[in-house]
Amino acid sequence: MATASDDATVKLWEIPLAGLKQNLSQDLLTYKGHTRRAAFVKFNPVASDVIASASSDYSLHIWNITKGETYSKGEFSDLPTSLDWNSIGTLVAVTSKKKKIYVFDPRANKAVLDTQIYESPRSPKFTWVGDNEFVTTGFSKSNVKELKLWDIRKVTPELKSEGPVQKLVIDNLLTITTPFYDHESKLLFTSGKGELSIHVYDFNDSTINQNMDYKSQTPAVSVHMFERKVLDYNKCEIDRFIHYNNKKEISFISFKVSRKNPEYEPDLYPPVSSGEPALTYEQWVAGENKEPVKKEIHLLENKYATKPDKIDINEAKNKEEKTEEKNDNVLQEKIKIIEEKVNKKQAIYDKLMKEKEDLDNKLKKIREKREEVNDRLNAALKQKALKDKEKEGNLIKNDEEKEIVKENEEEKGNIEIEKENEEEKKETKKENEQEKESIEAKEENEEEKGNNEIKKENEEEKENIEIKKENEEEKESIEAKKENEEEKENIEIKKENEEEKEKESIEDKKENEGEKENIEIKKENEEDNGEAKKENEQEKESIEAKKENEEEKENLEEKKEKEEEKESIEIKKEENNDESQE
Repeated sequence: MATASDDATVKLWEIPLAGLKQNLSQDLLTYKGHTRRAAFVKFNPVASDVIASASSDYSLHIWNITKGETYSKGEFSDLPTSLDWNSIGTLVAVTSKKKKIYVFDPRANKAVLDTQIYESPRSPKFTWVGDNEFVTTGFSKSNVKELKLWDIRKVTPELKSEGPVQKLVIDNLLTITTPFYDHESKLLFTSGKGELSIHVYDFNDSTINQNMDYKSQTPAVSVHMFERKVLDYNKCEIDRFIHYNNKKEISFISFKVSRKNPEYEPDLYPPVSSGEPALTYEQWVAGENKEPVKKEIHLLENKYATKPDKIDINEAKNKEEKTEEKNDNVLQEKIKIIEEKVNKKQAIYDKLMKEKEDLDNKLKKIREKREEVNDRLNAALKQKALKDKEKEGNLIKNDEEKEIVKENEEEKGNIEIEKENEEEKKETKKENEQEKESIEAKEENEEEKGNNEIKKENEEEKENIEIKKENEEEKESIEAKKENEEEKENIEIKKENEEEKEKESIEDKKENEGEKENIEIKKENEEDNGEAKKENEQEKESIEAKKENEEEKENLEEKKEKEEEKESIEIKKEENNDESQE
């Protein structure tokens, strides 16, 4: 047994074949070549007398244990975290805390691969799964624990890897996980300090697949896998681990294949490594390569394997016959029970079929009745629909007649309104003629008197007459507009307009009567010139008052027109809103 120590030495110890009976205090050989703590040591799996050790002085030593000297030496860049040989002993690799792996060819004394494998500074671990492939465990940037498969043949000229062949997530725990690989069963295991689980994977055709998980009751302090040659092949045991927990307890975790008759099964146990060297140290140094020496597991000396039980053939036959008889009796009883159940179910089935026939007959009758009822209903509905159509036709005719009557009444109303407007126009013309006559009489009086002041007054009156004419024309245009709007408005609005017009005609008549009185007064005052001047002044004042009254009337009319226009606009808006809502 080889050990690596904190005192920077590597030592070789001999353990008796009968086992230890007392403490070992004397080593066989001591190798001194490292300058700092020796962290890992491993035997070459093929060549005799060859071990490799890795130290905290960032060096890898390949030792000849018989001579006690270093055969070759390699260097890496940080503290080592794991060390292992490949299966044929041609390459040795070391992982370091700088997230790198360093693969060394000791016989060529050169590096084969020097590459980064993870991004997190947590310690990575690795193990070989073939001659050129290895598996690593470590953490990503986000502290997710990952399992990666690598191939040293996929390397750049700068000895950097082209990347992992495959990557799997193990879990989110922050514990350091170590991988273990069984070359015969091709099973890959991962576990480590502080973990309850042992994760199991299959490795076939350069791919890793999840198989199962084993969970213990207490977290592990240390876990290690036994060599395959010590397995109990008579109990179908394919792998075994030693488990040391935080309660300082040691237990064994056995992985077995379930079989009906647990005994030696050759298909579960291909030839295993016997531990015997396939090459001497000199052959290995000379460059020879060989597979490890393998033998059938049951041919190897194994004190852990259980012996199969010896069985008497006659007793076994009698047991088989008795068990067959018992099985026959049990089968017959079961058959009887099944037949009884079948007969009962058949009787139930027959009853159900009869009930079904009765129900079908009832359904047919119900359907026939439904059809009759539906036919009657349809006939009644058709008759009702015809009657409804006739009623609708009569209603439509009545509605049309009503609309025609309404239209005729509206036309009559419009004709009457037009007649009234014509009469009003005639009256206004007569009034204007009377005014003209009065004006002409005034002009004759003015010419006789030669009074310039009267002429001015007459001119002002003419201007007033022209203004009145313009107002009348405006009134006519406004009345035409009103007529168009009155046709659309309600009957109540028409009545209001008629009342307003009557009021206006009464006021106009009053004004004309006042003018006539003034003319009579003028005639009476013609006799006295002095009095005529006074009368003219009074006429001027009355004319000015008329102007003011006319202006007020015009303002009132304009206000009324604006209000009517606003009302008509609001009515139109309401109509438009009603139409849009409809």
